[in-house]
Amino acid sequence: MIGSYHTGLVVDLSDGPLYLISDLHAGALHRDVDLLTKQHLIDLLRIVDHSNGRLIILGDLFDYWQESSKATPKQLKSWLDLFAQHIQPTKPAILITGNHDHWAGPALARYGFVLVRDHVMVTTTGRPWLLIHGDGLPSDGLNLIRVGLNKKFRNPVYNVLFPLLPLSLRIYIMKAFSNYRKRRGVDKMEQRQIHNHLSNWLVSSDFQGLVYGHTHEKDLQDIDGKYLANTGTFFADGTVMIIDGTIPTMTTVDELKSTVSDKMTYISPDGTRR
Repeated sequence: MIGSYHTGLVVDLSDGPLYLISDLHAGALHRDVDLLTKQHLIDLLRIVDHSNGRLIILGDLFDYWQESSKATPKQLKSWLDLFAQHIQPTKPAILITGNHDHWAGPALARYGFVLVRDHVMVTTTGRPWLLIHGDGLPSDGLNLIRVGLNKKFRNPVYNVLFPLLPLSLRIYIMKAFSNYRKRRGVDKMEQRQIHNHLSNWLVSSDFQGLVYGHTHEKDLQDIDGKYLANTGTFFADGTVMIIDGTIPTMTTVDELKSTVSDKMTYISPDGTRR
């Protein structure tokens, strides 16, 4: 599975708890926010390792991502190095690509990420869970329905032609797209439309829960015994959602640290504990 990418992926909850985060937007953070977010991420990766869990990122890990052969955005290298230093090869981080990092490919997979284009299905002893980014809304057949620019960016023809452009030009275009999204934001009406669609879909489905990001609106609701959750933005306050077979939990890295023993050890990439 290491260094691979999929359209959809199935993860078994019996392998350990899942830690879900979304919308880091690395590469667009103010220096102080960047440093705090990186520290939150390091702390979370150590907690994930300590609990024998797995980290799943529900999209927009980067504010934009482009790659060409071995060339990648230089300003994002420190983030990749952080993952390389703290992620164990036996349980690499899973990234469901969002509308800002949809063009992740072999170069990013070489860093050990498992890349998923659309959704992750979590199997349990009961009903399964569905994890998505949120820019594509699931239909009954799990074919994600995309609208607006997200539909254009994920068009197969566009994805064949766009990589033919020089890397510097692609990065420029993605910066412009990112700035446009920041100016426009995700308004309350769009947030409500996405929420209502997912709520109705979940109630009529066979899933126990659905978790998404994208709208930057942290939420956890019990709807007729099913759970609809949005992980919010990790860069804002280190929000984390945990699925471990019991009642799902929405918490923060700081809250998790306060509940973990000071004696927690961490397995470094060379196999030693510290």
